Amino acid sequence: NSMAAMRSRRVLGAIALLALFVCAPAQNATVDVAEGEGGLGPGCPFEITVPWTYAKTVTVDMSEDVEVDQDDPMALSTVCTCPASEGMSTTCTCEGPKEDDCDAYAQMLAGTFLTSEKFMGIFMHMDTASKEYHIENIAFWTILGQILVWIGFIMILYSEIKTVIIIREKDERDRLVMMNYLRRNEKETERLNKHDEDAMVPRPYLTVGGGVLLWLGLVCQLTPFCKVISLLFPGLGDVNEWCMVLVLVGTLVLALSFFLLLVGLIWSCTRRWAALVLIALGLLGDLMVFGGLASIVVWVALAIGVLLAYFKWAPQHYEEQGQPYPSWLEDLGNIVRVGSTMHELSEAMSKGGEALKEESREVMGEFPGGKKALEGLDSLAETLARAPSGGVQQPEEGFQAADAGKDSQPAR
Repeated sequence: NSMAAMRSRRVLGAIALLALFVCAPAQNATVDVAEGEGGLGPGCPFEITVPWTYAKTVTVDMSEDVEVDQDDPMALSTVCTCPASEGMSTTCTCEGPKEDDCDAYAQMLAGTFLTSEKFMGIFMHMDTASKEYHIENIAFWTILGQILVWIGFIMILYSEIKTVIIIREKDERDRLVMMNYLRRNEKETERLNKHDEDAMVPRPYLTVGGGVLLWLGLVCQLTPFCKVISLLFPGLGDVNEWCMVLVLVGTLVLALSFFLLLVGLIWSCTRRWAALVLIALGLLGDLMVFGGLASIVVWVALAIGVLLAYFKWAPQHYEEQGQPYPSWLEDLGNIVRVGSTMHELSEAMSKGGEALKEESREVMGEFPGGKKALEGLDSLAETLARAPSGGVQQPEEGFQAADAGKDSQPAR
C-alpha cells in the first residue's frame, strides 16, 4: 500500500508539474539568490516571492515530490518554507545541502511546486488528507447515493411505463368502439376499467417515492464534497457555511427538473402536448440550476405556475363551461396525490402487490415451460387449500365418526 501510495503521489506530482509549469502565478514569482553559507550549497539560501499569502507556515520538501535516485542529476533535496503573512504576497526561503539544490533548475521548480501546494495541495498530499479527513467516507456516500439514484430511477420508470401501457390499451379500446370495430359490452368495460384503476392505485406512491430517492441520492453524493471543495480551493474561505444550503437547494431543483424530464419522455408517445410541457420545464430547470439562487427561485415559481395552469386550472375552466377539452389539453392522471391515512396506504400496497403478482405470472408464462410450471404451482396451492386444518388429528376424528356409525348399525 505504501509503494502504491508513493507511485500515485509521484504521478500526481508529475501531472501537477506539467500542468502548472506554465501557470501565471509561478511565472510571476521573483527569485533573490544569496551566497552559500555553512553547510548549504552554493547559491543557498534563495528567496522566492509568490503573489499570494498563507494562513499558516507551509513547508514544501521537493525531495518528496521529485523521487529519483540520489545520483541522478534530477534529484533535489531543496526545502522551501513560506511563513504566514498578510498582504498581497509572501516571501519564501528555500535551501538545501547539495550543490545543485539552489541552481536555476531548483529555482524554477520551486515556483512550480509552491503553486501546486497552494492550489492542488489535496492531490499532493492525498495520503495525509485521507487519514485526516476520512476520504474513504466520501466513497461510501458516493456509492450509497448512486444506489439510491438508480432505485428511484427504476421506480419512476416502472410506475410511469406501466401507466402508459394501461392508458394506451384503454385508448385503443375506445377507438375501436368509436369506429364500430368493437361492440361495447358495458359489463366487460366496467370490469376492465376497474382492473385498470386498481393497477394504477400504487402509481403516485411509486412515482413520488422514486423522486424522493432520486433527490436523496444526489444529496448523499454531493454533501461530502463540501469539505473537499474547501480543500481544493482554500482561497474561497470557509465554504461550509453556504455549501450545504447550495447542495440542498441545488439538488432539489436538479432532481425535480430531471423528474419532469423523465416523466415527459415516458409520456411523449401517448400524451404529446402534456409531455412537451414537462420536457420544456425539465430542460429549463437543468439549465437554470447553474445560474445561482436567483435563477432557481425564478424557475420554481415558473414551474409551479405552469403546472397548475395546465393540469388544474385549465381543466377546471372547461369543465365549468361544460365544454370538451381542446386537443392540446391532455391529462396524465394522478401522479403526485397520495393518500393521507394508513388505510389508503395499506390498500395501495395490497393492490400493488396483486398487480405485481399478476405481472410476474404473465412474464413467467412467456418463458419455455413457464405455463406448465404455473399450472403445477396452482394445482399445489389448490391442494394445500383443500387440506384439513387440523393436521394429524383430523383423521382420528374421521375414524371416530366411522366407528360411531358402525356401532349405530343394527345387528344382523
